[in-house]
Amino acid sequence: MVNISFEQGQNGRLILTPESRAMIMEMHPWERYTAYHDYCRQIYRQNNPAGQSLPEPQVSNLGHQVLPNLISPEDVAALQQLLDERVDGPNLDADGNPMWFASLPWTMMRINVVRQVLGRMFAGDISKALEAYFGSYFRIMSLSLVRGFPGKADGSFLWHRDYQPPQQFHLMVYLTDSNEEGGGTTFLNFEDTKAAAYAGIHFQSMDKERFYSIKDMEAKVGRPMTTYRPEMTAGDGVMFAAPRILHQGNRPKAGQRDTLQLLMLPSPVPWDEYLAREPGRVFVSEHPGAAFFEPFEGTGLAKNDDVPVCDWAVATMMFPPGYEG
Repeated sequence: MVNISFEQGQNGRLILTPESRAMIMEMHPWERYTAYHDYCRQIYRQNNPAGQSLPEPQVSNLGHQVLPNLISPEDVAALQQLLDERVDGPNLDADGNPMWFASLPWTMMRINVVRQVLGRMFAGDISKALEAYFGSYFRIMSLSLVRGFPGKADGSFLWHRDYQPPQQFHLMVYLTDSNEEGGGTTFLNFEDTKAAAYAGIHFQSMDKERFYSIKDMEAKVGRPMTTYRPEMTAGDGVMFAAPRILHQGNRPKAGQRDTLQLLMLPSPVPWDEYLAREPGRVFVSEHPGAAFFEPFEGTGLAKNDDVPVCDWAVATMMFPPGYEG
């Protein structure tokens, strides 16, 4: 790994030297996150030697993992009440057309309610599973509370991989039942995602050719693939490696799909310490992508949709070949 110099400031901020900042900014975004993740793992090993013996979670081998009873019925009701009080229909786009969702606008009162739910949620086994997946502490990059509505399948409701560094990780907590009627998410595993990538179905092709039917995608790949469409009840969650596996959102056929959505990254400090740093940047109405942030200091970067993806990331890997961190 490259030699990067920094100081660790309050609440996990890594303050780079000018020379290291210039070096980081010259890196490919995916390599930038590899360097950041490597330092997070080093810090974790120093601070938490017992963490190295955590059992490997299912998500590390399958790409997704269902988390039953992640939050209590009381917390489900509290979050739904926030949506009920403020959301009465979908957001509108710039042309005034209804979108597929409505996201909750944030106030300090609403943020406080969600932070209390997060404290209870992360006090459970999920924190150890996330630490085992990353090999480090984790943090919330962004969080939204969303109500989805029926409609046409497009965008994220077609098969895709998130065009982001492989460290970006998603957690969805369902506040309504996830089933055929209520909507949800369907996943492929790493093996089938890799086969699809070798057939040309990966990041670069998604803007031009996103599949709705798994049968059509299988025809292009030339082999059958296994789909996972977990049914869940309100309070259950599912976490998944969104840039590393193909997945497809499923819109509700009737009613609404309410979810608490978290985008996560490795962290040099536990999640609550990092959240205390700048909660206003975490609670969002629309999620940014990790590629558009410098992860050490959190500086926002100009969007560039022409960044080529590394071959090793196309092949579903978290780290480049030869990484021994």
